[in-house]
Amino acid sequence: RDQPRSRGLGDVYKRQVYGEDVRIYIQVVNSQGIVRGATVNISIGSEYTETGKTLTDGRYLLSYAGYSVLKTAESLNVEVTCEDGTTGQTQAPVGYFEDKINELQVLVS
Repeated sequence: RDQPRSRGLGDVYKRQVYGEDVRIYIQVVNSQGIVRGATVNISIGSEYTETGKTLTDGRYLLSYAGYSVLKTAESLNVEVTCEDGTTGQTQAPVGYFEDKINELQVLVS
């Protein structure tokens, strides 16, 4: 008996992140350009935190779980620590994220 094809975890992840087709990227930059491998700490209200690293394009994609919480919060707070010890932070109101693809830059120094 044939069984329907099982979806891999990658398919499930893609479906969760892009389920509403909204993407929020955090891009970390310094005076020399993009910063790869920076640690990004995100807090949304007092109830949600998320931590990750920027990729080769200097960006970190907010998870679907984070986006879900953000829809009912007032702002998104970002703190960044780079491998060389430089830091940066920013805050953005929820109204900032009205497009399908959003990018919030954090300048580190």
